Amino acid sequence: MKAITLFFSLAAATVVQAQADTTIHVYFDNNVFTLTPEQQTTLAAYKAHTVCVISFKGYADTVGSTQNNKILAQRRVATVAAIFEDVANCSTGNQLAAGETTGFGTALEDNRKVEIKLRLQPADKTNSTPAIIKTINNFTIRFLPDRAEIDPASAPYLDQLFNELNTFPDARFEIVGHINLQGKKIVGPNDKFYKLSQARAKLIADLLQQKGIPASRLQHKGVGNSQPLHPNPVNQQQQRENMRVEIKVLQ
Repeated sequence: MKAITLFFSLAAATVVQAQADTTIHVYFDNNVFTLTPEQQTTLAAYKAHTVCVISFKGYADTVGSTQNNKILAQRRVATVAAIFEDVANCSTGNQLAAGETTGFGTALEDNRKVEIKLRLQPADKTNSTPAIIKTINNFTIRFLPDRAEIDPASAPYLDQLFNELNTFPDARFEIVGHINLQGKKIVGPNDKFYKLSQARAKLIADLLQQKGIPASRLQHKGVGNSQPLHPNPVNQQQQRENMRVEIKVLQ
């Protein structure tokens, strides 16, 4: 079956970003009017962000009789419209079975489709990337070698970090774990050093939560050695600065 259009490949992420009127094309196999599970899921994602339905238009290719193709187009429209049956219509009489056509291309599969026009909700600004108020690179909290454990001597500095973050009572915080590793590029999350950076970031987030910062205001991630402050450290101090705890203060 012809692949679903680009609109579908973006699925829910497209829905969130889209505004005003959006056109979607759903393609069918020869003589088929049912939806695949993937199509049903994607249409449901659009439905969740639809203000009202503008129109459904069903088409068929030219294989078979004109009457049968008209019926097939009607069934395709009815199948798609059923997904949106409890969504308001922008206007009455918005379902049309156009029947057979060659107007969308010489390939038969280009003409076996339902064209859907929807009016979507405005973009959801709550899902936009949060603004970074401040970035804190903490070099005083140190870890035991190759372990997600802080050096006991760093405990007072964790208190200092907690006090500093408390000066942002309405902010959220992203804890980013870094490691210092030369001569090897960490290529993915399955690498043990990447996992170490994740575990260290999680440890700091957990400790800050224990001190009183709500979990809802904390998030964490590890980035391995992908973001060194010193790509080619020349001394131990620069190596320690690469192996840092970074805190992004988010609005």
